[in-house]
Amino acid sequence: MTSAASAQKRSEMKRATARLTIAIVWILATKICLAQTDTTDRSVDLRSPILAGYKEWTLPFSGYAYGGDWRKGIVPNILRIGGVAAICVGVAGERLNPVTFTTGFAVGGVGTIWAVTGAVMVTKHRNALINSNGAEIKLSLGVNSSQLLSIGMSS
Repeated sequence: MTSAASAQKRSEMKRATARLTIAIVWILATKICLAQTDTTDRSVDLRSPILAGYKEWTLPFSGYAYGGDWRKGIVPNILRIGGVAAICVGVAGERLNPVTFTTGFAVGGVGTIWAVTGAVMVTKHRNALINSNGAEIKLSLGVNSSQLLSIGMSS
């Protein structure tokens, strides 16, 4: 492989990393803005666990953000992104490095399965909280305990 080709590959990897970073920051910024909105309305919609799983499968953290708790997706998505990085490293050289490639595939696969099932569980948990008591969803939106006591809930 020529140095121009490897420089082009590195440039493409940098652009892909930049795009992924922008997407993750956008999702997290959207979630933070939603947490600042007024939560006095009791008509909270239920979310689809299947859609949360699909979103998480297509874009890391998006299923967890949709389900209401993006922080729970940090560890599985670190594994997932690390696995993809290891796969890229395994195929980046002139020869395929089978150990790095296989390790990346295994770690990335475990991270993806964990992330998708976790997003589904977070969404199911959010829906259960809404079904049992609509006010409990405010716990995940940053309301402090004194405000919870004022609406008749104990912390």
